[in-house]
Amino acid sequence: MEARAAYYRGQANRLTDRARSAESKVDRTKNMVLYYLKARNLRKIEGQEFTLRLQKNSQDFLVVLDEPQIPLIFRDIETKIPGHLWEALLSYLSDEARRELNACVRQMKPSADAIKRAAADQEEVPGAAIQRGVHLRVA
Repeated sequence: MEARAAYYRGQANRLTDRARSAESKVDRTKNMVLYYLKARNLRKIEGQEFTLRLQKNSQDFLVVLDEPQIPLIFRDIETKIPGHLWEALLSYLSDEARRELNACVRQMKPSADAIKRAAADQEEVPGAAIQRGVHLRVA
């Protein structure tokens, strides 16, 4: 029974690898068709069984061109603030507390939501661009 269980586990691993390989082939084929359509400035290709169509994605995505140029207002800041520093913050921050607060910053990264809102308001954000991608629809 143990040998049978080991055999089935091996078959499961083999089939998982084959599924991963098939998914990779699907992705490569879609990318190849997208490239073909874009290179020839085509919107769709109609065949007997399928129609391959270039379609815009439903949402824009953020492309960070130069992260240091993105202003602080368009960033999410993750911090870990000790209690004594939080009280100092609530009492309107002195210069020393400001330095301590800066030392607590764990991570600073661009905020896609804030940058997208600014782009929607026709505001330019240095170091970032909003783009809309495309994907392949098979019908």
